Amino acid sequence: MLTTPTPDGAGRRLNVHKMFSSAGPFADFSVLIAKMASSSDGDSPDSYSAFLVDLDSPGCVAGSDVPVSGQHIEADIILDDCYVGPEQLLGNVGEGLRIGLGRVAVNWLPHCPTALGGARRALELSMECSKAHH
Repeated sequence: MLTTPTPDGAGRRLNVHKMFSSAGPFADFSVLIAKMASSSDGDSPDSYSAFLVDLDSPGCVAGSDVPVSGQHIEADIILDDCYVGPEQLLGNVGEGLRIGLGRVAVNWLPHCPTALGGARRALELSMECSKAHH
């Protein structure tokens, strides 16, 4: 969310290295949240917008998959002067945080109970095994 899109005609150019992008190794597109240019008055808060980026676009490279929790479902995505047109803006300018945080809640939070359940089961099995050997 540190990248600031550079205006280019009706669209914008993006330059960013997005890490741990969900489904990056096999996705056709990625959602990118970008910081919009700050207002000149300095009093307005920063705003963020969401863009739908086609991973086949010129200047876009989906890096090699990154193993996370033993699964190869994450990848780094590098955008080097990648053009996004006005039709690739998700929602309205300034709605990016709402859109992005909504995706986090839906996509990432379900992983927490799964990891906790796996850790709890591993602890139970370890305790059973240690009791059986004493």
